[in-house]
Amino acid sequence: RVKKYITGEDSVSTIISQGLFKPTSIYVICDDQIYILDSTNDEELIERSCIVKLWTTSSNEGRIIAKEVKGSICYNLYLDLDRNIYLSTENDVRKWFAPTLMTVLVCITTIRRNAPYKNGCITVQWV
Repeated sequence: RVKKYITGEDSVSTIISQGLFKPTSIYVICDDQIYILDSTNDEELIERSCIVKLWTTSSNEGRIIAKEVKGSICYNLYLDLDRNIYLSTENDVRKWFAPTLMTVLVCITTIRRNAPYKNGCITVQWV
């Protein structure tokens, strides 16, 4: 459930009351678009998938606009000024390019010491 608190007012309104399984991150932009990082709720899947849902003030349910591969654990969601979407997972950061969100790029990849280079924007080596 997502609730809206208005500064200086006593009222609280529920913005989203259904359609979420295990949300982990939320990003709200000024034109009342709400992006929520959630998990799938498919009983047939052994491994869960991460999804990004877009909610607008005029909709009763969120629309899936990006989906991460099965088995990924996603931690955070971020949008830049161009509304490109970034998801951080346990192994990397992925970028979906606006406006179509059809192209995905691995921007940051963690590798182990002496591991071969992996393609992406930046490669970070944890020591």
